Amino acid sequence: PHVFTLAKFFAGWGVTFDAHHIGRYVVGNGHTLTMTVKHGGVNGNQKTRASTDFEAYVVQGASDPLDGDIITITYS
Repeated sequence: PHVFTLAKFFAGWGVTFDAHHIGRYVVGNGHTLTMTVKHGGVNGNQKTRASTDFEAYVVQGASDPLDGDIITITYS
């Protein structure tokens, strides 16, 4: 199977992404970027966990879209 990272996902839209920025939103001057992942989607029983993989995170898909990863990226 094809390895699909978050960097490749965002690059498809012309947006760069890593631990220090998402597009034009840059970490620093009081701004932070965090990422959480829940494996197994809405039907899964795994807990949501913080991740520091950012651009290197390999997206875990599933035949049922409701069972894939739920990835939340927050810039604040």
